[in-house]
Amino acid sequence: MARGIIVSAACLAACALAPRLAAEEPEIVALYRGGSVTRSEVESWRAFRRSSGEQPLRERQVRSVALLEIYELATADAGLLESGRGKLLAEEQSRSLAGAALEKSLNVAARPSEEEVLRYWQDHQEEFRRPRRWKLENIFLARQTGSGQDAAADRSAELEAVRRAIVEGADFGEMVALHSESTTRDRGGLTGWAYEDRLLAPVAAALEPLEVGDVSPVIATARGWTLVRVVDRTPAGVLDFDRVRGQLHSRLTKERLGPLSDDLDRELFARAAPIEVTLATGDSDGSAIAVSYRDGERRDLLTVEQVKLFRAGQDPSPDSTSPSADAWRRSCEALVLAESRAAEAARRGLTETEEFENDLFWSRRHLVANLWVSAQVEGTLPHADDGELRAAFEEHAAKFAVPERSHLRLLEVALGKETPAPVVARAEDLGPSLAAGEMTFEEAAAQIDSSGAFARIRDLGWLDEKSLFHLGFRLQPLAGELGVGARTPLVQQGPYLLMLEKLATRPAHQPTFEEARDRVVVAVRARRLHEAQQALEERLLLEHEFTMVADAL
Repeated sequence: MARGIIVSAACLAACALAPRLAAEEPEIVALYRGGSVTRSEVESWRAFRRSSGEQPLRERQVRSVALLEIYELATADAGLLESGRGKLLAEEQSRSLAGAALEKSLNVAARPSEEEVLRYWQDHQEEFRRPRRWKLENIFLARQTGSGQDAAADRSAELEAVRRAIVEGADFGEMVALHSESTTRDRGGLTGWAYEDRLLAPVAAALEPLEVGDVSPVIATARGWTLVRVVDRTPAGVLDFDRVRGQLHSRLTKERLGPLSDDLDRELFARAAPIEVTLATGDSDGSAIAVSYRDGERRDLLTVEQVKLFRAGQDPSPDSTSPSADAWRRSCEALVLAESRAAEAARRGLTETEEFENDLFWSRRHLVANLWVSAQVEGTLPHADDGELRAAFEEHAAKFAVPERSHLRLLEVALGKETPAPVVARAEDLGPSLAAGEMTFEEAAAQIDSSGAFARIRDLGWLDEKSLFHLGFRLQPLAGELGVGARTPLVQQGPYLLMLEKLATRPAHQPTFEEARDRVVVAVRARRLHEAQQALEERLLLEHEFTMVADAL
C-alpha cells in the first residue's frame, strides 16, 4: 500500500521533525542528569496536547516532557520503530494524524460565512421562536400513596392556609422550608425556567394572569397540590441572533461536512476500493490478506497484524469473539480508505504544516516511550491468583456487565463511477417500501442489481451500543432507535447507499465470575501495568535527579 507519509525512526531522529522552537536563547525550566527542559519545549508539547496557551505552566507538564526525553535517551539504540510491531504502530500513527488533518481541512471548508448563518436565522424564524416562560418557585404537598383514608385525604386546605400566610406577609422561602415536600425544598423552592408548552394544563392556566412576585392559587395535579410564585417571566418571541450564532455555525458546518466527506470518500474509493479480499492462511498474525484494487494495477498483501492494529485503533475495546470473514473484509476496506485519505492529505500539503510536524514529533516520542515502558514492566508483573481476580470482579461487577446486543444486517449499494445509474435509481425508488417492510432485503437486492456486483446484504452479527459507532455518523443514531424487525431509511454514507435491519436483541445481563474471567484478567493486568508505569516514572525522575528551576512556573 502507498505509504508516502510514513516517517521512519531514522527520519524522526533528524532535526527536520523537531518542533520549531524559538530562535532566542531558550529558557530552561527544569534540569535532569543528561539534559534539560526548556519553556519552548513544554509549550510545543502543550500545543500537541491542545492545552490552552493562556494557562500557566504546571510542574506535571514539565515532568511529562522530561520523562519523554529520558525515555528517548534510554531507547536511543533500541530501534523500537524500525521493525515488527513498532513499525506498524508508527505507520498507523502517521496515517491517523494525516486523516485527522484532512478531516480538519474539510471542516474548515464546510464552515458557513457569517452572512450565510445570519441569512439562515432570518429565513427560519419559526425554528427559533421561544414560547412564553416563567421562572418559578414552588411549595408542594404530595398525595399519599396506598389505600385508606390517608390516601384519599384532600390536602388543599392545608396548602391554602400556607398561601394565606404568604399573602399576609410570610416569607415564601421560609414557608418552603417549613412545608414543601418537593425536592426543590433544598434550593428554596426554585424550579428554574418553565416553558408554556411543557407545563401541565392546570399550572399553565393558573400562571396566565400572574405578574412577577405573584403567588398562584392552590393547584391540584395528579401527584398532589402546589403553589407557585413567579420570580421572573419573559414573553414569547424569536431568540436573538447572538444567542444562536454559535449553535448555527456548528449545525450548518456539520450538515455541510457530511456530504463533503462522503463525496471525497466516494471519489477516493472509486479509485482505490478493494474488489477482492482473501484471507490466505487463517487468522494468525503472520497470515496474509490479499487485496486487489479496481484500477487493476495494484495488489497488496496486508498482514493480519496490520488489520488488527487498525481495528484496535477504531475500537479500543473490541468484541472478544473472532471477527467473521465479512468483518475482515470491512476492516480491509476501511484501512484502504484510511490510507487513501492519508495520501490525499499529503497531496494537499496538509502533512507539511508546522502543526502536523509538531504533532508527529510528539506522537513519535509518546509511542517510543510506551513501547519501552511496556517492555520494561510487562515481564515483571506477577500472576494474579484466583482470589485476587474474584475480589476485583466483586468490587467492580458493574464494569463487567454484558450490555444489550442487537443482531443487525445491512443492505449495501455501492456508489461509484462504475455503478450503473439505473442501479442507483432503482435503490432510491425501492427505499421507502423496503424501509416499510413491504419486501425482503433479498427481494430488493435482486431487483436493484440482479448481477450482485453492486448490491449485497451483509450480516453484521451481534453488536452492542458502543459498537454502533462503527456504522458511521449517519447510521449510528438511527440504529439506536430501531425496534426488532424494523429498518432504517435508505441513507448515503461514504461510497454507499445503506439500510440497516434489526433482526433480534439479547438483553443486558450480569455474567458470573467464570463467564467474565478473561475480561477480569485483562482489567487486573491493566491496573497493575498502570501502577508499575507510575512507579517506573517516579524512579526514573529520581535517578536522573529531576529538578525544577527556581521561579520557572
